[in-house]
Amino acid sequence: MMHNGRELYSLKEIYRIVYDGSRTAPYIGKAKRTKELDPGFIERIMLAVTEVTGCEICSYAHTNMVLEAGMSNEEIQEMLAGVMSDHPESEALA
Repeated sequence: MMHNGRELYSLKEIYRIVYDGSRTAPYIGKAKRTKELDPGFIERIMLAVTEVTGCEICSYAHTNMVLEAGMSNEEIQEMLAGVMSDHPESEALA
């Protein structure tokens, strides 16, 4: 549903978004604890997925997380626009 140009989610949709997102939490937590993946890289992947899905709830949450991880506003805006101009070589395949 749209309201003032913004998409609004039903309670059922919000529940599904939170449920699906929380199912990945144990795997992401393990990857961070064991240093399998760089925490900043994990956040960048989540932000990229947010750009693809277009979920405003996820975009808000993951934007705050990447800001806390040290990503600049410019980098965030590029990722949300689908531009990947400055990323580490080791992350290119992802």
